[in-house]
Amino acid sequence: MNAFKIEYSWYEGEHGECWLAKEVEQEQFEADLKEAIVYASTQKYSVSCLPEYYEAIVRYLIKKKYIEISLNDDISYDIDDGGSSDRIVIALKDRRLRNKDLTHIRIKRS
Repeated sequence: MNAFKIEYSWYEGEHGECWLAKEVEQEQFEADLKEAIVYASTQKYSVSCLPEYYEAIVRYLIKKKYIEISLNDDISYDIDDGGSSDRIVIALKDRRLRNKDLTHIRIKRS
């Protein structure tokens, strides 16, 4: 599965972005994106500004079986062994709240 970010910037700081994903190579995505641009440009009756072109392009790609995904940059999971061969620590790092250990796992070696 490959993910591709599509975004636009318009007047007065208006901005839109989304991530679309599908099992395709970059070249195929770029070909699909060109098709989407052509499609959006034919929708004159409903497309009159950049945000509307953006929405038409995204709708077209979703019809081509791309899925929209969301990423949360505020949350990450850090896995660390702390230099120990018998202990793995998984910590939730939530930039909105605080860091919190989720679990400590002991690895049994035979």
